[in-house]
Amino acid sequence: AVMGEPAHRSARKVSEALGSFDEELRVQCACALAGLGDAGARYEDSVMALLDDSQPMVVAAACYSLGSMAEATQSPSSYVASKVAEKIREKHPAVRGAAVGGLGKMGVEAAAHITEIARCLRDRVGYVRAQAIAALPGCGEIGCMFAGEVCRMAFEND
Repeated sequence: AVMGEPAHRSARKVSEALGSFDEELRVQCACALAGLGDAGARYEDSVMALLDDSQPMVVAAACYSLGSMAEATQSPSSYVASKVAEKIREKHPAVRGAAVGGLGKMGVEAAAHITEIARCLRDRVGYVRAQAIAALPGCGEIGCMFAGEVCRMAFEND
């Protein structure tokens, strides 16, 4: 996206690298597609496949990327949101945090998963809690119901 049209023309090549054996390359390609707006969003299905990757950081990158694609295109999918929401129950905190953060970018589709997002406000890992707080405004009016909870959290000793 920063590189403009030349980068957009490379989206296909970037998507092909999502199948690389190299974990870091899969992570970086997922993130790169997220930054390409509509050009990257055309490869949403390829990024969705990374949600089943064996490497947690690849799954986290896929969650982030899918959220960013939904935000860029302003057309979140309930199916994609549901698949990302499933990752909130993963053991790895990077995956949980990225899933909550990705959902927060999906607008009305995130609101359908408000219970899972709110549960993350009490996660044992600070990063996950921070992502949950950031995701609440993306849930619209229903996310505002948790403003009091977030305020209380600001004054807790943790």
